[in-house]
Amino acid sequence: MSKIIIPKPSASELALVSLIAGEHLLIEDIPGTGKTYLANNLSKLSKLKSNRIQCTNDLMPADVIGYNKSTSSKSIEFIKGPIFTNILLVDEMNRAPSRTQSALLEAMEESQISIEGKTFKLPEPFFVIATQNPRDQVGVFDLPESQIDRFSLCINMDILNSEDYLKILNEERMHTKIINSSYAAVRKSLKKVHFDHKLQVFLLKVLDEIEKVSGKYLAIRPRVQLQNLAKVYAALKSRTFVVPEDILALLLSSMRHRFHEMSKQEIERMILESVSSIKLP
Repeated sequence: MSKIIIPKPSASELALVSLIAGEHLLIEDIPGTGKTYLANNLSKLSKLKSNRIQCTNDLMPADVIGYNKSTSSKSIEFIKGPIFTNILLVDEMNRAPSRTQSALLEAMEESQISIEGKTFKLPEPFFVIATQNPRDQVGVFDLPESQIDRFSLCINMDILNSEDYLKILNEERMHTKIINSSYAAVRKSLKKVHFDHKLQVFLLKVLDEIEKVSGKYLAIRPRVQLQNLAKVYAALKSRTFVVPEDILALLLSSMRHRFHEMSKQEIERMILESVSSIKLP
């Protein structure tokens, strides 16, 4: 087990991976640690349309998805909410009441919203960057498991220093040329990244073992998310193929929010125990 080394990417790297993969990102830490700063930079530098919602305990679902309004001609007009954007920054998500949190479930899964029997498609791409305060903070509501599962990665700001804040998405090793490309072009280039069948089997075995060690069923979503994220991570390392280290580098952040009852150290030990029993391809 001591021979297994789990890579630890920076918060900025993980955030960029999630953004390019088109997966939802959860940023968790105490107020004032730069969560919103990081999320805002991701929105600006992606050159995609973005909106921001500041969650409060009186935020209503209509404040997020929109509402129907009667016009002077006695017809009904749908007023779109801030959710109609490419990147939705939901600040302090767990301060919103459960009804409002639930309003985001359909959007995060199907990229659409439903209101009074009508369905409205959201812009393509659509993904959520949410920040949340620790569960022991005053005035927070626990996110439901179904919503937690829709986030691909959960990052913590404690590994970010002042230099990282200035260089977010602008490090040479993270390929700044990606920033100057369109989102569609970047997504298209990912199709060239090869994910070998042996690595797919390895990924499935790792998560199967994590399930056995933890006693918790993870279903298919984190498996699909991890494969997509690993391809992006490989591309950012200037490779056209995925290696085992790409999967290992993303394991902690992809599991952290799914085992919120465990500490970061306990999750790391669980991952090490799980990986150590599986032969690297």
